[in-house]
Amino acid sequence: MNPKSILTLFIILLLTGGAAYGVIWFTSRKKTGGTGPGNLDPGTGNGPGTIDIGDNKQPLPKINSYGWWANKIGHASFPLKYGSRGVEVLKMQEGLNRMVRDKGWGSFDIARDGIWGPETQTRLNLLFPGTIEISKPFFAIYFDPEKEIIK
Repeated sequence: MNPKSILTLFIILLLTGGAAYGVIWFTSRKKTGGTGPGNLDPGTGNGPGTIDIGDNKQPLPKINSYGWWANKIGHASFPLKYGSRGVEVLKMQEGLNRMVRDKGWGSFDIARDGIWGPETQTRLNLLFPGTIEISKPFFAIYFDPEKEIIK
């Protein structure tokens, strides 16, 4: 391709991208009644804050809430075991990390990813030797006493 063709192609792509951005911006401005996709109010730092959608203030979702995680990674079925994936495994990983810190055994946390892999199994064996699966009652007692996951 000669330089003139490359320049022409670049200008066409630039104009097309600008037009697409303008349509998206205008559409979101029209829906919210404001100057953009909504006016964010981060709140006082004590809560999640709100977003203005037209004349209506909506609370922002708590980003790392268990509902958010459930939508992201789903739910695991009981009994939980090696290879399980879901918000229940995430809650268990948080509990295992907390238990190790509470016992003063160190501050190294295993990954909180909702996947029961080798790190999770090692941490579980440290706290509950010989345990290879977690039943629903065991989970409720040790990892979800506040009933955030199991209602």
